[in-house]
Amino acid sequence: MPKPTDMEKVIAEAQIKSKLLTMAGFAMRAGKLVCGTDKICDEIRRHGWPEDGSGGNARPMGVVLLTADASDNTKKRITNACRYYQVELIVSPLTSEELAARIGKAAAAACATFDKDFADGMKKAVGISRDNRRKGV
Repeated sequence: MPKPTDMEKVIAEAQIKSKLLTMAGFAMRAGKLVCGTDKICDEIRRHGWPEDGSGGNARPMGVVLLTADASDNTKKRITNACRYYQVELIVSPLTSEELAARIGKAAAAACATFDKDFADGMKKAVGISRDNRRKGV
């Protein structure tokens, strides 16, 4: 299989950004988007299941979208919570300004949705199938 050119990579990244922003905007208008590190961590604890040692997801539900320019503390808190409670984490190529502008907030380094349809839409936008494996990896 031929390797993608730099232009193809730029186009693919732009498409992913567009799809993620669209899904985040729809989820925000529907009232299904959670913003803010503290609120997201609370919702992760409420909706996720702790690791049981088997390595598999007991109930994959929800998705957390983390921007590329989030602070180190935000990345650490959200990553640790997602790993422990088995919630899907998407580290996106979006900037916090792009995300904040789309969802109508002053600042947004991360957002999450625990609605099944919106979560599936965001996973599909970045190429994660239903069994939580990235396509082509």
